[in-house]
Amino acid sequence: MNYKRSLLTWLIPVAVILLTVALGSQLQRGAHVVQAGSTGDLIERVYTDKARYNPGDTVTITVDIDNQTGSTWNSTLTLNIDHLDTQVYTDTLSLNVANGITTTKTFIWTAPSADFQGYHVEIVAGTTDQNGSAIDVSSDWTQYPRYGYISEFPTGESAADSEAMIKAMAENYHINTVQLYDWMWRHEKFFKRTNGTVDSTWTDLFNRTISWSTIQNQIDSLHDNNMAAMAYAMVYAAREDYEQDSGVNPQWGIYQNMSHSNQLNVDFGDSSTYLWMFNPANTNWQNYIFTEYQDAIETADFDGIHVDQMGQRSDPYDYWSGTVDLDNTFSNFLNNSKEHLSAVAAHTTGKAGQDALTFNIVDGTVDGWAANDVSQNANVDFNYSEIWWLSDTHDDIYDYIRQVR
Repeated sequence: MNYKRSLLTWLIPVAVILLTVALGSQLQRGAHVVQAGSTGDLIERVYTDKARYNPGDTVTITVDIDNQTGSTWNSTLTLNIDHLDTQVYTDTLSLNVANGITTTKTFIWTAPSADFQGYHVEIVAGTTDQNGSAIDVSSDWTQYPRYGYISEFPTGESAADSEAMIKAMAENYHINTVQLYDWMWRHEKFFKRTNGTVDSTWTDLFNRTISWSTIQNQIDSLHDNNMAAMAYAMVYAAREDYEQDSGVNPQWGIYQNMSHSNQLNVDFGDSSTYLWMFNPANTNWQNYIFTEYQDAIETADFDGIHVDQMGQRSDPYDYWSGTVDLDNTFSNFLNNSKEHLSAVAAHTTGKAGQDALTFNIVDGTVDGWAANDVSQNANVDFNYSEIWWLSDTHDDIYDYIRQVR
């Protein structure tokens, strides 16, 4: 995990690109190029008020003006909205702005009734400048996920800070779902509670102070911007002292030897911090950790679970000396997890649709470890991969995407 944290700044953007390549081709937007935050002499930025819209929603399109033309600009702004190569809407607004002055203009558009459609937004200022954005009209974000992440939950982050950060994701990049990475107290016990109440803060695996109110503010802001919040979790991990602190049974573990004296783990080098590994196929472990997944959705209002793993660990042993075909255990785990989460969403007031599930196919390479089992057999809402060094060329990634699809 500390190793993964050091790679996170470049791994997850690559994973976002993979999702965009694999899924974005279905959400065609014609031959237009949309650039985040591109700036000319007049139109500084064009953005929408949400990351995603349901059919029939009201869309607010904002145009930030910064007149650097050298003189007063007095003319007309034109809005063009296209679906593929067909214009579906146009409108105009007058603009009179002195040189060096900033202002904003807004257009209002009603999203059509057709679901799962993408639209290109173009703002034209005569022959002086133009800029653009995009609109996703989809009732279900999992159809076209555009994935971001947050990995800091400090006590000093205000609700306004959270809102500003998340609005930037929505406005500039149309991110419609965000993974909250390493938000939990322990990997097998997500919330630290005192007398049944969630503590205001807790210390995580990396000795960081995590603020419960910051997590809540971030999730609230995500929902306000029509974005989903995914709870990061592990498929098979528990912290040190798991039996005493959480009641997890070592008989659910996976081991390096047949005498169950050497449990698989990740050692963080300080002689006291570990992640111990468990058998995803063990039904007792499944029942335990699924309850934690449920707690994340019910308590924090997450929209689903991002299930992670640590990469290849071939054929360990279970507690009773049996060989565990680890790379073929994940689909069963995920299918049972999806069934559990869907039942929770269906029978819990206010949680309809909050059962999204994805799994990290680590490495992201053709015939990679666990890739075929998950991509062919797992009931997940979308496939996700951290692209490691086994796919370090464009052709490698292309071949992997083709295989997974």
